[in-house]
Amino acid sequence: MSRKKMNEALIQRMNERLESLQAFVDDWNEMYQECCETMAHICDHNPAIKALLEDYDEVKLTTIEHHQFKRYLSARSLAETSQHLADYRRGYADCLSFLLMLGFIKL
Repeated sequence: MSRKKMNEALIQRMNERLESLQAFVDDWNEMYQECCETMAHICDHNPAIKALLEDYDEVKLTTIEHHQFKRYLSARSLAETSQHLADYRRGYADCLSFLLMLGFIKL
């Protein structure tokens, strides 16, 4: 396979990956916002959870507050996981653009 054909194939794959990346980032932004809104809503409606997060000495939770706290932790975990995935994919895009800049990949 000639170098030109290899570069064209690589560019095609890069474009597909970057399109996938953009779609992921768009979805991530929406999901992240929803998680943040859920966490804020839970904290606003449950003072005991806010106290728990602020590190008071002792906090007693009712069963309902305990379930709300588990929802809060779930939303927080999802937001953090989404952030890590978005950072990974952004790093991938930066790496591709850096290789282009250095001339390892020629257009």
